[in-house]
Amino acid sequence: MKQNRLIQFYYHLKLRKKALVLYLIFGTCLTIPIAAISSVFLMRYLLSEEQKTLDQTLSQSVSQMESDLSLYTALSDYCFNNTELSSIINETYTDNYFDMYKALEDTIIPTFRTYQLLHPNLKSIKLYTDCGLPAYKKYVYPFESMENEPWFDQIKNSYQPIWFITDDHHLLSVRKLIDNLTYKKTNYLCIEANFASFFSPLSSILSDGTGVLVWSSATNTAPSFSEDNCGLSTVPQTLNDLKTDYLYASHKLSCGWTVSYYRSIYSCHEMNFPAIAVLWVLASLLMTLLFCCTYMICGTLIEPIEKLSRKVQSITASGSHAPIKTRRTDEIGDLTQHFNQMVQQVYQNKLQINEYRLKALYAQINPHFLYNTLGLINNKAIIAEQEEISHMTLLLSQFYRTCLNHGKDITTIEKELENIRLYLEIQQIMYRHNFQVLWNVDSSLLAIEMPNFILQPIIENAIEHGLRNDRKKEKKISITLEHYDDDILFSISDNGLGMEAEECERVLSLDNDGIGLKNIHERLQLCYGPNYGLTISSEKGSGTTIYVRLGKKIHSNN
Repeated sequence: MKQNRLIQFYYHLKLRKKALVLYLIFGTCLTIPIAAISSVFLMRYLLSEEQKTLDQTLSQSVSQMESDLSLYTALSDYCFNNTELSSIINETYTDNYFDMYKALEDTIIPTFRTYQLLHPNLKSIKLYTDCGLPAYKKYVYPFESMENEPWFDQIKNSYQPIWFITDDHHLLSVRKLIDNLTYKKTNYLCIEANFASFFSPLSSILSDGTGVLVWSSATNTAPSFSEDNCGLSTVPQTLNDLKTDYLYASHKLSCGWTVSYYRSIYSCHEMNFPAIAVLWVLASLLMTLLFCCTYMICGTLIEPIEKLSRKVQSITASGSHAPIKTRRTDEIGDLTQHFNQMVQQVYQNKLQINEYRLKALYAQINPHFLYNTLGLINNKAIIAEQEEISHMTLLLSQFYRTCLNHGKDITTIEKELENIRLYLEIQQIMYRHNFQVLWNVDSSLLAIEMPNFILQPIIENAIEHGLRNDRKKEKKISITLEHYDDDILFSISDNGLGMEAEECERVLSLDNDGIGLKNIHERLQLCYGPNYGLTISSEKGSGTTIYVRLGKKIHSNN
């Protein structure tokens, strides 16, 4: 039920509002959700690509660290398997200083110093022993000094190299050297690598929003080494922190450490913002394109229909029948042309009714009876020597003869002018010659045909509404006939009361029971076309001029 109401509401909307509703549906309700879903999938894709980048970058950096680890492990293995070194450090040295000196200067010190010279990143090599050798040149230390180190329990009795990082950032590899029935002394080899050099591959891959962690074991413990460039106040302290708040890649080294290279989710979103912004810009452009299409539809389809609708309303309100101009050849153009033809047909029928009314008016007058009566009055006036009455009856007789025109609709300009001359002479007698008539006629146009009974109603309006109630002493009516381009132009002017522009427009739209100016205007347009007819120019208190534009030839179909 509610759906039917919505459909009915949509059907009752104006065309422009329907187009706007469609734009809102397809431009907003579809484009915005599609853009939102696309941005989510795009963000997932960009995060997956960033994950690949983290994996590849970390793999390249870790390969250098693995190479260093292999080198230090090989060096440790060499010392572990060096039988000469093992035999020397498993002797018992008490007060035999010569043997001590010889063991130190001939074997231990040259061996360790050679290793350091061959490997610049090897910071130190230390031997912790309980064989009785004294501490010597930072290479040999008594075993008791190692037992006091906080990390001793971590490497105790381990024959494999144990790598760890001290609290003061020393990178150490410690292992117990071989002891058995032959070698019964306790000896530990401690190799210290250059901390900065070893971790330099990790430092080199840091960029804005990234960080590196090194875990000493796979358990969920605090990192042994961290370096952060995320700009955050805290760094991840557990693996769970990485999994929840960061995008990361991990790699396990041969020494048992786990290296994690991470980027904060916030940094990822900030880095991917331009791509998401481009997506929304494209969505905005799509909405703009849909709006332009809607606007074009309104301009090319809806606007002509609205114009046609306004024209129908105008015809209903004022009776205007000017055709709608169009150059379109599509269905809307055909509709407009057919509408124009229909309107013209309606007005032709209306004017034919007016013509029939005019003819009926003519038929109400019995010409023969009228002429005989006027002739009798004239004879009586002559017998009574009433010359003014005789002249008046003759004018009336001639006026009606030219007015009726033997029942024909078409007359000549010469006869039309003769008709209004007789009418004006009668009016001057009635008004005691209180207005002047001025003529300016091009005689070359007198023989041209025109519709009958056009000028007399205009002259009558000029006298009744312009001059009769005017108090000027010099009242004038001017009648001009002249060429106007390829047409004919009558100008009928008076210096009477005049009227406002709004009243001029109203005069041509008023229906009249008789033969009003509106009917004359429509008759002329029917005979000559829409560019012809009456035009009124007036100024309040100065007078009125009515222009009557005719063609030189009446249309044969009219």
